[in-house]
Amino acid sequence: MFDFRHSIDSEVLTSSNSNRLLLTAALPGGPYWGQNYLVNETINYVDWMNIMAYNVLGTWGGITDCSSPLQNPQNMNGDSIMKAVSYFLSQSAQSSMYNNQPQPSKFNLGMSLWGISYKLISSQLNGVGAPAHNGSNGILATPGWCTKQPGYLAYFEIKPIIQNTTVSIQVNQDPIGLCNYFVYNGDQLSIDTLKFHFIRCSYRKENDYLLSSHVFLTIFYAFSFSFLFIYFFIFILFYFFHFRWVGYDDSNSFSKKIEWMKTMNLGGISIWGIDADIPNTWELNHSINQNLIS
Repeated sequence: MFDFRHSIDSEVLTSSNSNRLLLTAALPGGPYWGQNYLVNETINYVDWMNIMAYNVLGTWGGITDCSSPLQNPQNMNGDSIMKAVSYFLSQSAQSSMYNNQPQPSKFNLGMSLWGISYKLISSQLNGVGAPAHNGSNGILATPGWCTKQPGYLAYFEIKPIIQNTTVSIQVNQDPIGLCNYFVYNGDQLSIDTLKFHFIRCSYRKENDYLLSSHVFLTIFYAFSFSFLFIYFFIFILFYFFHFRWVGYDDSNSFSKKIEWMKTMNLGGISIWGIDADIPNTWELNHSINQNLIS
């Protein structure tokens, strides 16, 4: 980092309109991985650091939770945005260049337009902290119809689920984590139902493999009586245990987190996945921008 900084500062600008290059770094979303970064030294050379606070928690934990809770609803001392920011501020205070004072303006709070998706173990236990598959057994929530990323959904895939006219979706707010979540049965919604008419996923092949699975199994096993038991087991597994838990941020939760970010005097925010917003309207990007300048 010293060499990068030295090269940037030594560059001869040939025009009054020229600007020097910016030197930035990305930090993990918490102390566990953050301990491997020499923040107290690196901060002396960078213009700013982006805290990737949108992957603080994940499906690997085996319980449902938003990936970027302001505070951890399961453990107030557990991983959260607050804990990540507090840790990196304490690390910056160990820099000799800044007289051992924390430097909040050097840090940007990372926000993501992606939501997290779990496959529940039981449809009856479906709140924050409910048991869910963690992927170790190869079971994760079904990928989005466009992004095809198991365990994650883009905001433009989440909103059609909420606004569908087939089944009623109840959106809940986590008052501690400051995020939204809902539960739905994926077997009750078709892929076509979940698409806005103006959204086109040009870089992925849309494949309704989940909804066709029941049809395939029915035809295949119907020809063999010996497979009836297997068919029954798989039908139960798919139909009754195909409940998905989705956690995500919207304009309201982003507004509250940006308000908190301002009270911490952080330098600003960084966004992961701008293209995960609703095409044409870009409602989350506009909301974030308005909250930053207000």
